[in-house]
Amino acid sequence: MAELLIALFSLLLVLTGLFMTMKGPTVFVLDPDRVTEQQRHQIWLFFRNGGALYMLIGFLCLVTVFFKSTLLYVFAVLIASGYTALFSIRLAGMMKDQNG
Repeated sequence: MAELLIALFSLLLVLTGLFMTMKGPTVFVLDPDRVTEQQRHQIWLFFRNGGALYMLIGFLCLVTVFFKSTLLYVFAVLIASGYTALFSIRLAGMMKDQNG
């Protein structure tokens, strides 16, 4: 049962990373008058790299199912949680800069 939950969590992380990599920057409405081309490129890189990291963490969680390593799984969840917090803070800063 625990392996199934870990596999579902890892699938969620991989799909979130894939979505962020492919569609992330287009989800947020960018005001073309306030965003320079350099900022647009920076936002695109931010989502692409963030999505790749989420996919990597998801695959790491999936590997823990095969190794049955609780410590590795806890480590992966802590990384995912910490990165989600940092990603949210940085995204809020980008949105604030965009609005004024």
